[in-house]
Amino acid sequence: FDRGAMRGIRSVVSVARGVGQSWTRSYCARVEVQGRPRRSVLFMPGSNAKALEKGKGIVTDVISIDLEDAVAPNAKPMAREAAAAAVRGGFGTHKEVVVRLNGTDTEWHGEDLRVICAAKPEAIVLPKVEGPEQVIETIRAMDAMNVPKEVGV
Repeated sequence: FDRGAMRGIRSVVSVARGVGQSWTRSYCARVEVQGRPRRSVLFMPGSNAKALEKGKGIVTDVISIDLEDAVAPNAKPMAREAAAAAVRGGFGTHKEVVVRLNGTDTEWHGEDLRVICAAKPEAIVLPKVEGPEQVIETIRAMDAMNVPKEVGV
C-alpha cells in the first residue's frame, strides 16, 4: 500500500469535486491503486527498437517505455510509433506495459496521448506533474477520445 500515492489521489479528487460527479467517477476508474506487487520494472527508451524487441523475452513485472527524457527531440515521432507498435504487439501475458509520455506542456504530448492510448497500454505515465490540473486535463482528453477506462493514468 502506497500512502504517497493515496495522498496524490486525494489531492486530485479534491480538485475534481468542483467539476461534477460524473467526471469524478471517470477519474476514479482511470486512477486506481492496485494491490498487486511490482517487484521489477524494466525501463526502455521508445527509440530503441532492439530493446523493445528484447523486452519480450525478459522476465519482469512491468515494462515502462519512455518517450520523454530517453528520446532525442528529432527521434520522438519515430519513438512514438515504435512504442505504439510494441504495445499492440504485446510483451507476454504477465507483464504490465506502461508508456511515459512527453510532458503536458510540450509540443509532443497531444500526439503521444492520441497514438499511445489507441494502442491501449495498461497505463500512461505523465512526467514532471506539477499539480492535479495536469492529470485532470489528461483524463478529460482521454475521455474525449473515448479511450477505454482500462487505460490508467
